[in-house]
Amino acid sequence: MKLKLSELKNAEPALGKLLNCDGLNVKMAYHLGRSVTKINSELTQLEATRVRLVNKYGKKAKDGTTTVQKDNMVKFTQDMERLLQMEIELDIKAIGLSELPDKVGLSPIDLSALQLFIIDK
Repeated sequence: MKLKLSELKNAEPALGKLLNCDGLNVKMAYHLGRSVTKINSELTQLEATRVRLVNKYGKKAKDGTTTVQKDNMVKFTQDMERLLQMEIELDIKAIGLSELPDKVGLSPIDLSALQLFIIDK
């Protein structure tokens, strides 16, 4: 499955809700668990890269926090946009909408974020 890092990041909260759904059968729970493991690997790398960019364009305060400086904000934002627009290939399969329990507990916003991962079959 090809998708942008921004799409993956946007789907993260809804994927967490889906993974914690009580009504999933064992096969679906296993499938989702494997998929989320692969997704989390990409999200971990994304976060590590974001932190590197903050350190590159930021300044460390006395309390140890690093904040991107105003004069570097445009460069930081441009690099983050390029990063989030990167397309990656994930070896995961889409979930059939009919395979999800009726009371899955996802809002319309969650379903919208998951549209790349769910097919209507």
